[in-house]
Amino acid sequence: MSKQESKSVTTNQEGIHDDLQKIYQRYTLNYQRPIADFSKATYQEIKSCAQDLQIIFDFGCGIGESTYHLAKSNPDSVVIGIDKSLSRLERKNIFKKEHIENMHLFRGELFDLIFLIFKGYQTNELKIKKMYFLYPNPWPKKIHVKRRFHANPIAPFIYGVNVPIVLRSNWKLYLEEFRYMANLFKRSKHELKQIDVDHQSVLTPFERKYIQSDQPVYELIVF
Repeated sequence: MSKQESKSVTTNQEGIHDDLQKIYQRYTLNYQRPIADFSKATYQEIKSCAQDLQIIFDFGCGIGESTYHLAKSNPDSVVIGIDKSLSRLERKNIFKKEHIENMHLFRGELFDLIFLIFKGYQTNELKIKKMYFLYPNPWPKKIHVKRRFHANPIAPFIYGVNVPIVLRSNWKLYLEEFRYMANLFKRSKHELKQIDVDHQSVLTPFERKYIQSDQPVYELIVF
């Protein structure tokens, strides 16, 4: 396998996880996780750079390549990429040599920031246009289901921001689960399909590797 190829997802889970209905029934908007001070400070920075403009969030943006492409294609919006890894965000990638005024990258804990972003959306502090989750196949083992965004206590706040949510992955089951939970959270309008991507239309390094590996790319949009 070459450096640019990607392994297929392997999982011991068959079909949508049996516990998703029970997980949904346990989750409420009464979030108990303490919010770290650095997360509160990062949220204030996000709010400051957004001002009164429409925001596109790129959650789990990695090195920020997807944030770059989204910013280029949405010049009238502020595009904010958030990732927990400082080393990924600080890599000296070629695309980072180009200054894109509406592109901003932040290091942050998503489970804190998504909650704060939801609150900002509720109070009209933030004008959110769209949210992207492009990290492709988190936690494929069945035992780790609660680590996936849609099965984590943060899920009500993801679905509670009533804007389009876009996911891409080579693991279709992950998107099917996200869609399943969207229905439970009364987000019943969505589209899941395999998409054609080439080297000019990829958003992430993952998708570039899928092309090299002849793997499909699936996209889910929750409207």
